[in-house]
Order: sequence, then structure tokens, then C-alpha cells
Amino acid sequence: GEEYETGLMNGRSADSFDPEAELMPEELVAVCGRLYHALTDGDLTLPAPAEGEAWYEPCYRDLAVCIDYRGEYDPEAGAYVGGGDGAETPEERYEVLMWNFRATKYPVLGHMLTKLLGLTLEAAEMGSDSMDDITAGFEANEVITRGEFAVILARLVDPGLRQGA
Repeated sequence: GEEYETGLMNGRSADSFDPEAELMPEELVAVCGRLYHALTDGDLTLPAPAEGEAWYEPCYRDLAVCIDYRGEYDPEAGAYVGGGDGAETPEERYEVLMWNFRATKYPVLGHMLTKLLGLTLEAAEMGSDSMDDITAGFEANEVITRGEFAVILARLVDPGLRQGA
């Protein structure tokens, strides 16, 4: 589909796009980073990892700064949980994003996708007033597959595909 051709959802190898696979947080972060840059500076190249770094770590650092991700410290949980003004430095923002969207651990749920995609669009000054139409049909606590994410990205790219259209 067109959303794949735009380069947003490129897998780690040319033929690794599996629509049935669960969307993982590091994939969401990488695509949101690509999306942010596509909307702001037109560059879809993801930052390369340093020696000994996982492929997604520079994506987290980049996106955390791009969207000004601040997180919020929850004393009861003893951890940052998102929203608010907790993280001030780029390093703290990276840590908070890593905490809230834990790479390789658990698949992305609907509410996680809506949150990060909304923040990305807002940061790119696209507004997220149409998020309801874009993410319609996906449950907040259900796991999102890569195929479903591709559908959401297609709706984003082509407003004619949205539920309200």
C-alpha cells in the first residue's frame, strides 16, 4: 500500500513487513520519528546507532527531543508515567520515553499509539483534532498489529480513508 511506499513503515529488511505481527514500542517510536521528520523537514532517514547500541536507541533520543516528551513522575509507582513536566533535559526525556514505551518488552496497545501519534502530530504542528477518525475502530486496551498500524498511517496520509469521511 501507499503507506508502505512512503517509507514510514520500512522493516529492518526489505521483505520483513508482517501485517499480522504485533506492533512493538520501538517500531512505533521509529515510525513516529520518521513521521515527524516527514512533516517538518522531509527527511525520512533514521539516526544510526552508535557502536554497541540497539537500532532503536537513537530513534528514542531523536523523538524525545522532537516532540519535547516530558513524562511525569508518579511517586506511588516510583516511576515516570507520561504527561506533565517531569523531564527537563534531553537525557531525561529519552529515559522517560524509554520507560513509557519499553522497547522489545510488550506490544503497543491502542491508547499508547493514540498518545504518541497525537504528540507527534501536535509537535509537527499538524494538530490532532482528527485523531478520533484516524484511530477509530481500535480499542484502547487492545494490542495493535503492524497491519492495523499501516491502516492508521494510511488514514493519516489520505483523509479520504478516515472513518468520518
